[in-house]
Order: sequence, then structure tokens, then C-alpha cells
Amino acid sequence: MDESVEPGKKLLKAGDVARRTGLTRQSLHQYVLLGLLEPAGTTKGGQRLFDESALDRVKLIHDLCQNGYTLQSIRDIFFKSKG
Repeated sequence: MDESVEPGKKLLKAGDVARRTGLTRQSLHQYVLLGLLEPAGTTKGGQRLFDESALDRVKLIHDLCQNGYTLQSIRDIFFKSKG
């Protein structure tokens, strides 16, 4: 596991996040590439790991998409809100 990951913190593999949110791993990968989602670390094998807060963020992104927002507009909203 990645040295930067907090010891004892429960992390989920991308497949687990995908199953729990009903999305595909490809969607999660796209969210990462666009900067909408950030992995908490990686395994030695290079698999992305996400903390539990990623579940809420993925659900929010999905809900916004279902309501007509594009991924680019969601990205703009997220980064504008960071100020």
C-alpha cells in the first residue's frame, strides 16, 4: 500500500466503489482523469484506493449528471467552490 495512506484507514478498491455506487470502474477512472475524484492511495500493484468519502462524491457527481450537468460543468463548479 502507498506510504502516504493513513495507517488503519479503511480504503476501497475502485471495483468496490463501483459496485457500491452502481457505476463502472471506467466512469471512476474518467472522474479521476478530470480531477473530480482523487484516490487516497494505491496498492503496490498500482490499483487505486479510495476512502469512504469517495462514495458520497461519486454519488453527487452521478446525481448531477442525471440532472443535466456535464462532467466539465461539474468540474467547473467543484473548482470554483474551492476558490
